[in-house]
Amino acid sequence: MDLKAHKHELWDYLIGYGFSIILTLISFAVVVYLRHIASIGVIASILAVCAVTQVFVQLVYFLHIKRNENGGWNLAALLFTAVILLMVIGGSGWVMYYLHMNMMPELPI
Repeated sequence: MDLKAHKHELWDYLIGYGFSIILTLISFAVVVYLRHIASIGVIASILAVCAVTQVFVQLVYFLHIKRNENGGWNLAALLFTAVILLMVIGGSGWVMYYLHMNMMPELPI
């Protein structure tokens, strides 16, 4: 790799790091400062958007998965990431829902 490629890669890492810090601070601020103002659904939605955005920032800026490189492998990696995200988030929600229903059936959700 030449010097120009190294500078481009360094800038990618710095941009990714900046986005990661910003998304983390947004999530922290939402939980700390909006917990008394916003409903739990709004807070959970904002956190979910920040989490999914964080995953894509990690994929693009740190794992260097970009469009039109390596043919189908990047698409396969993105699809695999989407499936894992769906399984983890959906499975966690499913388990928490049924735990709530079995542990405290008289309380509304």
